[in-house]
Amino acid sequence: MMTEERHEKILNYLKGKERASQQELLDLLGTSESTLRRDLMTLEEQGLLHRIRGGVTCKKRTAVSDSRLASRRDEHQKEKQDIAMQAVRQIQDGETIYFDAGSTVESLLPLLAGKEIQAVTDSISHAMQLMELGIPVSLTGGELKSTTNALVGEEALEFLDKYRFSKGFFGANAITEDGELLTPDVREAAVKKKALDRTLDPYILADSSKFDQTAAVRFGDLSRAVLVTEKDAQIPEGFPGLILRTAEETDTEETPDETLNNR
Repeated sequence: MMTEERHEKILNYLKGKERASQQELLDLLGTSESTLRRDLMTLEEQGLLHRIRGGVTCKKRTAVSDSRLASRRDEHQKEKQDIAMQAVRQIQDGETIYFDAGSTVESLLPLLAGKEIQAVTDSISHAMQLMELGIPVSLTGGELKSTTNALVGEEALEFLDKYRFSKGFFGANAITEDGELLTPDVREAAVKKKALDRTLDPYILADSSKFDQTAAVRFGDLSRAVLVTEKDAQIPEGFPGLILRTAEETDTEETPDETLNNR
């Protein structure tokens, strides 16, 4: 089969589908892995598809930018509530827990009533809610960012160096096909990365609207975190790590392979 024919066959196969695995394309073309790899590289250079771990996608990525916390509170409310219900099951009394700024993590806060934990956050609004629940809370300090109510800067980073969190709950503006965690602002990304690095068991709370989007700055990836998302989320094939869905009480101690099989 000529190169042009293979390219046309790949693109026709992707019509009406968002993704195809490498094995699907090998079976389709009856060619070698090295030939398929060259074909996919060429098509990616032409902007006709994106290579991801284990296959390809033709879905276009949407760039996201900063938006005010108040405007994001009303988005995907059902998914956020379901995610929060799954997340709160992971919390044990006596833990020191980090709560990242953002509307999805904010949905978790009302469920913490009665929990005997120590909270740390970079969010002014989170701190106020935690205080009203009677939960001891510390703020990172730093410069207040008005759009997200998050504290950023060197003071926040130095504060986080003092802690080692048993668990942390983080939001992300975008999650790529390979599981990279992104946010638009470099200062906020630095705080997220520092807190993530200081957390023993980090959880990423994100509904599926965040998948396959992109933003300017990377602060981590799913290989060392647990993704908590809604039950019907279409998980990209390349996502690494453990995944908790809201449909069932998934055991967080299961192996990555077992979790992937539950997708």
